[in-house]
Formats: sequence, structure tokens, C-alpha cells
Amino acid sequence: MALHLASSGNVGIGVGTPGHRLTVVHNNASSWAGYFSNTYSALGSAPIMAWARDGGAVSAAVRYKDASTSMEFYSPSGHTVAYTTSSDYRLKTDVKAMTGALERIMRLKPDTYRWMADGSYGEGFLAHELQEVVGIAVTGEKDGTDGAGKPKYQSVDYGKLTPVLTAGIQELKGENDIQAEKIAELEAAILELRTRCGN
Repeated sequence: MALHLASSGNVGIGVGTPGHRLTVVHNNASSWAGYFSNTYSALGSAPIMAWARDGGAVSAAVRYKDASTSMEFYSPSGHTVAYTTSSDYRLKTDVKAMTGALERIMRLKPDTYRWMADGSYGEGFLAHELQEVVGIAVTGEKDGTDGAGKPKYQSVDYGKLTPVLTAGIQELKGENDIQAEKIAELEAAILELRTRCGN
């Protein structure tokens, strides 16, 4: 693979006329390729990173989602994007059933809000509040800053809430089953009393 530096400053690997800041093509234009782009637009229709195939059809990309500078990983034109995380049992030790999930769920504080950047509507959690309940779902520190005093914003991985929510549903189902059994026992006792009383 040849490395090309265009007069525009774009760099290409495996491509002679790179159209983006960094474009990598495997063998030819119809093979898998990827690029980094600086063609940011106000509400982010332009990808920042993309992986393409079959002569340039984008199969997956990262782009700005909105003016709040949040980003999304998306797949246009009917392609499928899958997110996976290593979870094989052979990679884990000290495995135990989760307990107390329902109590933790009740401590969560879901909110509605508006993003300061563009006023768009949002639903979710304040990161520092979520961190107190499900710490592994949050990165960064409340009011964190870098060496120059600029804010280092916290972020949330909502996928890491799934185990807590699942365990909470299971706990709630268990409680409901116990209550249903007690109700059935009470109804049977009432029926027996009515029968004895001739009602």
C-alpha cells in the first residue's frame, strides 16, 4: 500500500487522491475502506469517521448527533450495526447473582431536560447522580477539569444499566408472585368461610 500526501493536506493510504483528512483503502475502491473527515456541519449530517464498502457505500459511521456535540454511531441505507461487549464466562471470576437491584433502581433519578447548546429535548440522568447508584455506568468526576481549568464532562454508558434493571424486574416479579400466592390463599380461606356459613 502506498502513502500519498495531497496538496490539500489530506493523507491517503492505498488511494492516490484522498477526499478526506485520512482515507485508508484496502487494495481497491470496492474493498473495505475507512476515513476520517473534518467536514463537520451544524447538526452533523457529515460523518467524522466512516467505514465503507462496495465502491463507497457507507456501512457505518460516527457523526455529530446535534449541536450539543454528542455523537452517534449509525448505519445508513439499511445496513446493520451491532454493538458487542466481551461477556464469555471464561473471562470472569467470582461470579455472583446480583441482589438489592430494586432498592438501587428506586434511588435512580430520571429527568427530562433541555440541552444548553441548542435547546433540544432530552431524557436521562445527571451523570453525577447516577454515579452514586451505578458507578460503573459513569465516566469522569463531578465538576472535573483539565490542567487548564477547562471542564472535563462526565458521560454515561446506558448499556451498563441493563443488568441492574433486569435484576430489579426479577426481584419485583418475585415479590408479586409471593403476593399473588397470599391473595390466592386469602381468597380460598374466604370461600371456605362462606361455604361454612352457607353463603
